[in-house]
Amino acid sequence: MISGIGTDITSIPRIERLIERYGSHFLEKVYSGEEIDRGKKLRKSGSFFAGRFAAREAFLKALGIGIGSGIPLRDISVSSNNNGKPVFNLSPRVRNILRNRNILQVHLSITHESGLAQAVVVMEGE
Repeated sequence: MISGIGTDITSIPRIERLIERYGSHFLEKVYSGEEIDRGKKLRKSGSFFAGRFAAREAFLKALGIGIGSGIPLRDISVSSNNNGKPVFNLSPRVRNILRNRNILQVHLSITHESGLAQAVVVMEGE
């Protein structure tokens, strides 16, 4: 059974401007160390970071909450499985929230096009 659906579109240039303006302070507030290290190695790091920002927003929307609702963005990080599929790495606190809501699986898709990054999250539960 679907427990929640969330989607978000993020402007890649907006994220690039935030990184340029606030640098490490912005990156460390939003992203995990692994994400920062990986993103900085990429030629198109803005697309990478914008996609992961959109994933966080879509995740919170699928839960029915938003930014500033008490879940720090760093508690929701994204990595890739062996096939390159994006997957969430969630803090114990966030995993506990999902468990309390009987959410058993979280699906994530991220795409980039024409200066935009989009993420879709589907949560499945009992």
